[in-house]
Amino acid sequence: MIYLPESYHFQDTPDFPNLKAIQVTAQEIGKSCKYFYASNLSPINKSVATDKFGELPEDSEKKTEFVNQVIVNLWNESYHVFRLYLDYNPIDFKNGSDYKFAMHEHVSGWSLNIPDPVFGMLQDAWEKTGLPKDLFYPQHLAIHTPYPGSSIWARISRKFGAEKIYTPLQWDHRIDN
Repeated sequence: MIYLPESYHFQDTPDFPNLKAIQVTAQEIGKSCKYFYASNLSPINKSVATDKFGELPEDSEKKTEFVNQVIVNLWNESYHVFRLYLDYNPIDFKNGSDYKFAMHEHVSGWSLNIPDPVFGMLQDAWEKTGLPKDLFYPQHLAIHTPYPGSSIWARISRKFGAEKIYTPLQWDHRIDN
């Protein structure tokens, strides 16, 4: 099943620990993955290598440490715009894939492709580390509404099918005007 980030936490909650959420999530999913791809899309220092990829260590503890170090390096060496993919199979962009862990650029462009039991274990890991259990939600629970507003731009956008998409918590916390 595909899970998406709950933007209410990542974008709408002040001082949310984004780095911690990335670390815990990637470390947990990485335990069952074999390959990674990391790319710094906004390097602070232009001389730092931007793409790293290959096999993850086989030892579980070393794998967790490796994944964490990749994330810390991406976080510290970028303006927090990067790609990170973890999967059971080699990362192959030409043939495409739904990677188990896919962060496409930043926290709003994130997805998990994992079975329900793994998601349950991930929720337990989030809870143990003080993160909310609803950090991600099943993709089919996104709420699609016509693009809001009465401006000419809004009316034209609706005419062409533009939508406003809410995450479950954003929907619960929205303010209707």
